[in-house]
Amino acid sequence: MRWPLARYTLIFCLGAVLGTAYDWIHVVFGVLKYEHPHFAGTSYWVALEFGFSGMAGALIVRKLSRRVAPPRVGWRRTIFDHVWLLIAYLVTGIFVGNNALTFAVLLPMALVAVATRFSAFIGASALFAAVSGPLAEIVTSGPLGLFHYTVAHPVPYWLPLLWVIASGAFADSAILIFGVPYRPMLAHRLERHLISYFHK
Repeated sequence: MRWPLARYTLIFCLGAVLGTAYDWIHVVFGVLKYEHPHFAGTSYWVALEFGFSGMAGALIVRKLSRRVAPPRVGWRRTIFDHVWLLIAYLVTGIFVGNNALTFAVLLPMALVAVATRFSAFIGASALFAAVSGPLAEIVTSGPLGLFHYTVAHPVPYWLPLLWVIASGAFADSAILIFGVPYRPMLAHRLERHLISYFHK
């Protein structure tokens, strides 16, 4: 895909579909409830929220990757991170009401998600997600009153760990779709080497 608009559109669709699917696990297990559900316990704006969140996350990944080298991402790692996130959501549902046990299980899962390929990029994106994600949910569940968690108020204390796990999965998707940016100086250096090689 050549044009950024097409790539952002794909990111929006992935965020809308996958984010809503993950979130629906919370609905099914009763981890949270929407104040005005429209279908299957969820609301139409949830897909829009996750779609735009995905676009915002992709933009942050692109900005961050210009300052800190992003990891090399393949389909295998991307699939692993999304399955890992799915398991994490299932953990929060299966242990609904037991925040301590949920935290105890999510903590090593978050450590695995970060430590298995730790870098400054992964650390920064995980930290940003752990702070901004729960804050956004506090706003939407508190002042806006769009939903509420049934297990804690305003949000459960294990939520930052879930956002850390999610940051890896959605950062993978953004890197795969947009590609890993390179530094111009490195590109110019490589170009000079190629030119000198073929002119020998």
